[in-house]
Amino acid sequence: MTVFPTPTSQQQRRRMTRFAAAAVVAGLFVAPVTISQLVNAAPAQSPTVFNGLAVGARGQAVVQIQAALVSAGIRLVGGVDGTFGPMTANALREFQTRQGLTATGVVDQATAVALGVATAPALLVRTGLQRNATGANVADLQRALVNSGISVVGGVDGVFGPATERALRQFQTERGLEVTGTVTDATANALSGISTTPQAPAMTSLVGIRIGANGQVVRTVQQAVINAGIRFPGGADGIFGPATANALRIFQSQAGLKVTGEVDEATAMLLTGQTLTEAPAVPAMTELLGLTPGARGTQVTLLQRTLISAGMTVVGGADGIFGPATANALRQFQTAQNLPASGVVDAATATALEGVTVEVAPTPSTPAPDTSAPGTSAPDTPAPGTASFPKMGDRSPQVAELQQALIAAGIPVPGGADGIFGSMTAGAVIAFQRQNNLPVNGVVDATVASLLGLSANTGGGSEASTPSAPVVALVQFPVQGRCNFADTWHYPRGGGRLHVGVDVIAPEGHFIYAVTDGTITRMYREGTNSLTGNGVRLTMDDGSGTYFFYAHFKDFAPGIDVGTKVVAGQIIGTNGKTGNAGVPHLHFEIHPGGGAPVNPYPYVKAVDGCQITEVPPQP
Repeated sequence: MTVFPTPTSQQQRRRMTRFAAAAVVAGLFVAPVTISQLVNAAPAQSPTVFNGLAVGARGQAVVQIQAALVSAGIRLVGGVDGTFGPMTANALREFQTRQGLTATGVVDQATAVALGVATAPALLVRTGLQRNATGANVADLQRALVNSGISVVGGVDGVFGPATERALRQFQTERGLEVTGTVTDATANALSGISTTPQAPAMTSLVGIRIGANGQVVRTVQQAVINAGIRFPGGADGIFGPATANALRIFQSQAGLKVTGEVDEATAMLLTGQTLTEAPAVPAMTELLGLTPGARGTQVTLLQRTLISAGMTVVGGADGIFGPATANALRQFQTAQNLPASGVVDAATATALEGVTVEVAPTPSTPAPDTSAPGTSAPDTPAPGTASFPKMGDRSPQVAELQQALIAAGIPVPGGADGIFGSMTAGAVIAFQRQNNLPVNGVVDATVASLLGLSANTGGGSEASTPSAPVVALVQFPVQGRCNFADTWHYPRGGGRLHVGVDVIAPEGHFIYAVTDGTITRMYREGTNSLTGNGVRLTMDDGSGTYFFYAHFKDFAPGIDVGTKVVAGQIIGTNGKTGNAGVPHLHFEIHPGGGAPVNPYPYVKAVDGCQITEVPPQP
């Protein structure tokens, strides 16, 4: 059962939350050991407290060793029970083998350091060591490599052979050093300053990781996937094999990314906790070389922002899709720079783009209105005095006309022109919008209708004035950091459904907050709702009827029930994966005025708190 915090124990609360989340994901709590035992465990006073631990040992030191093994991705039969039995010895041997240590099944100094429960003594690695050297200096080199997370086949034997050279080359590659296979001055300095927990590689260093890769960067990818709640054979062993590729495909599918089994830029950004719309702090236009129509991703977004900053018009904005509109804007820029108007980023164009100051707008305090955001006209309600167009749920000849126009434009409409505007028709509209670099929301507006050649009165002419939907502004980000999320509005889901929320991916057990003051007006419980699992409906108290829908909780906070009054920032539950959720995440929807959902991404992005781990003061 999750322990919820009191306002006076913030430090303990933060420690407990981080450990509990990691432990639950790793399958740690399978034996009789409590959260308080693990959180309050006294740290080792010196490395010698672990030296010599073997079969028959019991106590807190064994608990720490077992917990570290599980965190390292080693399967521990029997769990963390504080008893060093044959299963713990077997798990320890597996860990030692993976780390290139002698597989004794007994905890020694090097093993304790590799597990992260002890601190390695300072190692001054000697410059000039190379193949065929032997002795204590080579042993220090090998220990430093092992402490950095590099496996040395054969262990610390004091012999500089082919295995040590391969490990040294791997270290030099991962640290961006000259790859010589010998201990240069830069290599010696890097090895001598290594901590027992090496810093995770930057997002860019993960891009391109695929089957066949190995080393610390692979461990980083594997551990991030494990932290997302996806278990796979072998765990974080630093070897990118078929099991890792399959697990990565699951992660990509759950996150709404392109499913490749390889680490592309979007996948790397999510794995390292960045959001997909984040622009590079210092644009490097050389990264744009070779971009052509059909490209997608953050590099295209950077190109579009740069063109806009240069005064070019990019129809559709910086949407990350290199279509005809982006190509036209690029040709205009090239013409203005007296360059060949090729519509492709060549070397000369990249150089010219370097001279443009890219202006990235700060995060707004409230979302900018768009065709799907409240505060303008609701997406399914025509503004006063304007024509209406077919919308989700309609059945009419006008819908059939829309479907026929989509088919004529080369967009497949499953079911054909049947006159029923369902999720398949909405998906066809989305495909048309993407094809034409329009805002992607599945809504037929005047621009879509014009491009499809539909009449101005497709929906039957003007209607009576209708009040705009209520303005919604979130006070609190809904999930405790660290986390990540992307705009997946109207992405296709199983059974022909469309995604009508935003998924905030975070470790299981992280706290879920009320985004504003209001009342819990509905509860959903695992076992009675196969899609939602555990969840709530939070309705604002302003009389507008606006409500927020939360799904996939692990637990509800104590006292949360139908009729409970809550305030912004109050903990209402913990993150989980109940219902139809393969990865721990919060599914979050916004229903202005109690009506149809609108794209919640701009609202959630406006209060982005994915880097905030501090829990707000509780009532």
